[in-house]
Amino acid sequence: MLYGNPYLHTCDDVIYAVYGKPKGISRDEFFSKGQPCLRASPLTKRYGWGIHCDGGGRIAVYAVDSPEYRSFAADRNLRHLRAMRNGKSGPR
Repeated sequence: MLYGNPYLHTCDDVIYAVYGKPKGISRDEFFSKGQPCLRASPLTKRYGWGIHCDGGGRIAVYAVDSPEYRSFAADRNLRHLRAMRNGKSGPR
């Protein structure tokens, strides 16, 4: 859905297609409750994909070892956000 179609879908499109639509839930009903963003997805946390969002809110994914990922990572004009952690770490 993402790899072959960069900047075609929004984050909400992807989250709904993966989690809501297969369960037969309407889009409005699915988003009536808060949903986690792709920063909490295994795609970014476990599998090492970077997500780039264009000005229209559409997204593309890039492998961490790709030239495109390195280019985006080096661009200081972009806002960089890390994937979300699973839980708290370190002493309390």
